[in-house]
Amino acid sequence: MQHWLRGSAGAGRDCQCRRARQASEFDRKAFEIPHTELVLDNGLTVLAHEDHAVPVVAVNLRYHVGSRNEEPGKTGSAHLFEHFFFNGSEHYPFGFREAMDDLGANNRTGVTSADRTAFLEDVPVSALQRTLFLETDRMGFLAARIDQPMLERERAVVQNEKRQGENQPYGRVLQRIVERIYPANHPYSWSVIGSMEDLNAATLQDVQRWYSTYYGPNNCVLALAGDITAEQAFTLVKQYFGDIPPGPPLTRAVAWVPRLSDNIREQMQDRVPQVRIYRVLHAPAWRDADTQPLELLASVLSGSRSARLDRRLIYEEKLATAVEANLLSYEIAGMLLVTVTVKDGVDPARAEALMDRVLAEAWQKPPTGAELQLAKSRLLAEFSRGAERLGGFNGRAEILAQSMTLDGGSDGYLRRLQLYADITAAGVREAASRWLQAPHYTLLVTPYPALKPDATVVDRTVVPSLDEPPEVAFPWYSGPSYRTA
Repeated sequence: MQHWLRGSAGAGRDCQCRRARQASEFDRKAFEIPHTELVLDNGLTVLAHEDHAVPVVAVNLRYHVGSRNEEPGKTGSAHLFEHFFFNGSEHYPFGFREAMDDLGANNRTGVTSADRTAFLEDVPVSALQRTLFLETDRMGFLAARIDQPMLERERAVVQNEKRQGENQPYGRVLQRIVERIYPANHPYSWSVIGSMEDLNAATLQDVQRWYSTYYGPNNCVLALAGDITAEQAFTLVKQYFGDIPPGPPLTRAVAWVPRLSDNIREQMQDRVPQVRIYRVLHAPAWRDADTQPLELLASVLSGSRSARLDRRLIYEEKLATAVEANLLSYEIAGMLLVTVTVKDGVDPARAEALMDRVLAEAWQKPPTGAELQLAKSRLLAEFSRGAERLGGFNGRAEILAQSMTLDGGSDGYLRRLQLYADITAAGVREAASRWLQAPHYTLLVTPYPALKPDATVVDRTVVPSLDEPPEVAFPWYSGPSYRTA
């Protein structure tokens, strides 16, 4: 594995300033993904990365549309429409999955999140032209294939996915969290999959309008990574994508980070094996300068035996069987999510109290040099593991497409890695102080008790007869008599 920091951590009693200086020496070239950029006249951004090790090209189309582009009453549109992309297009009215299988594609998938809809496939070089043809037909010639039977079929598939997800242990938690920590009109206040009511209400006109609005070339980044030159890539992309008209101009929020006015506490029963504590704090948007310090803080808090939450709650006090701290970083807002799975027989209040103490220490005491170095190494190792691949999630094609979309430039990933290297322990503590002292949301999920009714002892097919009414003796009134004149 490549080292992302030049030099070592220093031996013996090296001064703190020397360690900080070494940590800031980021080896940019070790992580750079060489690529060439082109923007077509219709607005499509194309990124080409050459790697001729194997005759494969990773194709990544990232549309800048997700559930955040929906509105109350029409949630679930983005994810529902992702399914339409696999049902054939005007000039290829057959299944896209089957087409990719026939071409020998790998890592083929579609995915929708709050901020994006992406389609990925790794294909042999010999199949690249057909793949691009199919992708252009999905981008520009899908409208003729959208009909009511397709809507009914895919609506049912999505609703079944929703049922499957919500029926898993802790499967309703994330939806409850976003409903409680975001205002009702915030674009992150509903789940990506949407509500059953909104999915039922979706019309064919809604689906057609969604497609014509968000799936134009000017709202897409196409990344090609693999056994292809930039010249070849741009020639093919112009040939297949160049004549697709752009979509309409779009308005999108840049940042909207709400704050809770007070702490919120709730308790939920679920069919789960253990009590689980969820602590949620608002966090900054993707491009905010505090995002990288908080990512490092999350790594300091959990993910290894020496991490603060793991060490204290699992190994020392033995109050929990699992803990996690994650910064969920989205385009216009984020959340810091801490999860503690309480050990059987342990009072959840004890585990929560210790969790609170550890979180308080995070903004009172900066991480040690060793903690910070480990957190940086873990984050960069995770990046490196993804970048070893051409395609798939976290592969080079996705890194470039994500950087262009969320960072405003295809080299955005390098800027973020540089920030990791430059962050000091004091910087982590300062960011923690700004965000961890704010009001928070706590959700306690407890196992649903093993309730059951008694055996039936009443014949419910027979309506009981009425008993004899009781005899009641009312006392006579012996007071004065009132008469009307």
